[in-house]
Amino acid sequence: MSELKNYISNSYINLKLHQPFCSVNKNTIPLDLKKDIDGLISEDNRILDLVYSRALDVFNDLFEDENDILFVINKYDYFQWEITQSENGKYDCKYLYDEPTYTQKYIRINPYICSKNLLKKLNCISTDLEKTNDVGIKNVYNFYIDCKVKDIKYKRLIRELIEDELVNNFKGIADYYIVHKKNKYVYHLCNDEWIDLSFNKDEDFEKSKEKYSKYIHD
Repeated sequence: MSELKNYISNSYINLKLHQPFCSVNKNTIPLDLKKDIDGLISEDNRILDLVYSRALDVFNDLFEDENDILFVINKYDYFQWEITQSENGKYDCKYLYDEPTYTQKYIRINPYICSKNLLKKLNCISTDLEKTNDVGIKNVYNFYIDCKVKDIKYKRLIRELIEDELVNNFKGIADYYIVHKKNKYVYHLCNDEWIDLSFNKDEDFEKSKEKYSKYIHD
């Protein structure tokens, strides 16, 4: 059994590392890091800087350099279909699916790893979600590395995710999760203004929900 599957089976039971993250996991907190900024700041660069500062503060609250983590990078296959009509006039949905092949070359991983030797530990597991999700995902590919916080360039990762599509278009950008193995919580980097947090323990969830209430919508 892979390290990631083993962790989900025996430590953080029922953790689902895929979209829609907040809908498929318990004890999740979506944080809007742009909340209350628009009315205060008009310059786009200053907004990005403040969102970045907030995202980094949350990360540093939860992680330290020596913490053991699972750095997970996702790519997805999506269902595609067409509507067909039979001779008797009935309509049917015909699935059109051609499974692509993902490789490290086409996924943005290398810029966020401190040592090339660590890439030798890169693994991948795939999961067929069939038709059990609301966002049209068929397969999830979890690329992951078992490492420490200090082994990843998390500041660069956070900054580039905030800037992606707004300032720059980074080739191969993916869906990133950082899992604290011991404390059993997840930091999910969404886009330019949102991060999702997930906690295995109810007490950690309640504590964080209160701590970050200023970023939570009612």
